[in-house]
Formats: sequence, C-alpha cells, structure tokens
Amino acid sequence: MQIALDCRTVTAPKTGDRTYALNLLRALARVDAENEYLAYTWEPTPLPEVGSSRVHPVCLPASPRWLWTPLL
Repeated sequence: MQIALDCRTVTAPKTGDRTYALNLLRALARVDAENEYLAYTWEPTPLPEVGSSRVHPVCLPASPRWLWTPLL
C-alpha cells in the first residue's frame, strides 16, 4: 500500500514542525516493512536523512502557496 503524508514542513528551515515530520517518516520506515510512503512537498526535496528506500518525496508545486491544501 502507498500512504501519503503532507510533508511541506521538511522544506522549511530547521523548526519543530520539520523535525517532527522527518522523525515521523524515519519511525514509520523503521517499524513498517510492507508499505511505501509518499512525502508530498511543494519544493523538490531529497530525503537522505530519512534513510529508507520506502519513503519517496513527491513535489506538488503551488502558487500561491495558500492554495496548496484546498486544491492539491
């Protein structure tokens, strides 16, 4: 199964939201060997710090950014 996660915060400077999203991806990849995770962002973002081939960044750009959640 593919599971999508809103990971817009991983493109931001180091903040609590960014740290939370990255740690959530790491933990899910560590405990779940069956599913794949799609990490949706609004900028192209590699996720080497997650350390799993089952986590895939997916870029969905939006302009203006406030439209991202309701439209995409």
